[in-house]
Amino acid sequence: MESDEITLRIAPLLAEMDKQCMVTDHLMDKDRWRVFLTTMWSNLVMEPESLGMAEADLEDAYKVIETAAENRLGGKNALVEAFRFLTTKDGERCMEKAKLRKSHKDMLLYFASMMVDPERHKQYMQELREST
Repeated sequence: MESDEITLRIAPLLAEMDKQCMVTDHLMDKDRWRVFLTTMWSNLVMEPESLGMAEADLEDAYKVIETAAENRLGGKNALVEAFRFLTTKDGERCMEKAKLRKSHKDMLLYFASMMVDPERHKQYMQELREST
């Protein structure tokens, strides 16, 4: 799938995220946006078909989402940094404030472990497999 098509499919989600996170006409709650962002990416990875994509489209989707995240949050590697944020005290407070269900929070933290430290995640998963 072309990047332009991916952008069109993701644009309504980004627009809704922006709308939900605006505090004033010119001020966005970036922490809340990070929770939405990480949720969107996690869901897309688990079920790309929900947006009419295939697993093969995820790399291009990542690039589109990363660009949007960098534009809104600033800095490089904004998607990984959003997952890193979730593992901090401020991220924990933000997820509590958002009243995420335990399963939602667990999903985000699981994806955070993959995104922030993929080698450690692989090692951990291997240890789990070996212990069962």
